[in-house]
Amino acid sequence: MTVAASSSAPAQGAFSARVVAVIIAVGVLGFAAFIVLSAFAADLRTPDRPGEHAQSRSAVGFAALAELLKSGGHPVHLHRGRPSELGNDGLLVLTPPLGKAIDAKLLQGLHSDALIVLPKWEFKPDPRTVGWVRRVEAAPHHVVEEALLDVDTVAQVTRSSTAETVNLVSELADTSSLSMLPPVGIDRLQTLALTDDLSPILSDGRGHVILGRMRQPGRDNFLYILSDPDLLNTYGLGDRARAQAGLAIIDYITQRPGMPVTFDMTLHGVERSRNLMKLLLEPPFLPATLCLVFAAILVGLHAAIVRRMPRPQKRGGGAGVVALVENSALLVTQAGKDLAMGRRYAAMTRAMTAAHVGGAGLDEQQQTDLLDAVARARGRDTYSELAAAIAAARKPTDLMDAVRRLYNWRQELARDRRRG
Repeated sequence: MTVAASSSAPAQGAFSARVVAVIIAVGVLGFAAFIVLSAFAADLRTPDRPGEHAQSRSAVGFAALAELLKSGGHPVHLHRGRPSELGNDGLLVLTPPLGKAIDAKLLQGLHSDALIVLPKWEFKPDPRTVGWVRRVEAAPHHVVEEALLDVDTVAQVTRSSTAETVNLVSELADTSSLSMLPPVGIDRLQTLALTDDLSPILSDGRGHVILGRMRQPGRDNFLYILSDPDLLNTYGLGDRARAQAGLAIIDYITQRPGMPVTFDMTLHGVERSRNLMKLLLEPPFLPATLCLVFAAILVGLHAAIVRRMPRPQKRGGGAGVVALVENSALLVTQAGKDLAMGRRYAAMTRAMTAAHVGGAGLDEQQQTDLLDAVARARGRDTYSELAAAIAAARKPTDLMDAVRRLYNWRQELARDRRRG
């Protein structure tokens, strides 16, 4: 009894339906996260090497300035797209690396102010600390001047030979915060020679420009140029006096608290990529993508439900044969010939079975007597009883039961004959 009960019990799966559902949900969410992160990987990527950009925490980088502006209430953005995507509100900060000229397209059509912070130092990555740099030497003048090749000004860089304490002199007539700056110590101060198109704002008191301003041709916005990056980079903000001077410069340029500040990253090779997957996950195509995902979920649920529904038994024969048999049976039933066909089937079964037991030449009554004798000898129902049940049937269901019994009786006699 125990063995029979255990064998008849339904087989249990290795996991419950709830566990399978959780596994599928986690897999789908993980795959979706992988697709989204792959599409926006370029936007999330940080430059591989330290440098003069807003994500570099090295001495020559400007990550500290970005954090300081955020804490001061300025929204900070990193621009990785095309020049046409730049907004017209706020301040654009350009920090070109050594030997890289500022693309004029970044300034064309720009209606907000821009600040160019010139590079100064040649450096190498520090092999002992990732993200740090090892300062080598001040870059040659002509390499620094290459940053302004496409800008409408003639730049001539000058530089002191030693570290010195510099008085930042305001060239403005008003009493702004730039007029009250403390002296700052700067190693090899880098300045610009005064030109006709560059209006000085801060100087070293000896006719050399530290912060200058020029108006963009045909526009109302200004282009500011800061000659020495040590007033704004991480190294410069490490000194209290330099940090005070650098923030005063930013406050003067932005002119109002809370102005957005955008750092350009395209000069450092960090541009936002455009691909088909990202296009599908951004407006205006995002709603269509969500609709397709929802439709796919509904298709999956429908397939799961249909799979759990019981399937009809598949009949033998082709679809054409099955349809022909069903139509023929329906015609016979509607014509009232099904009961007469039952008697004919009984007569055919009598003749075929009698021929198998040696009564092929006998008449109907003799065949009936022979089959009844064979059936009694083998302990089975007689042919006369089964034929009488077919003749007595008045309903299609009763007729089918009687015909099925006669068919099984014939099969049993054939099996007994083969065994004998």
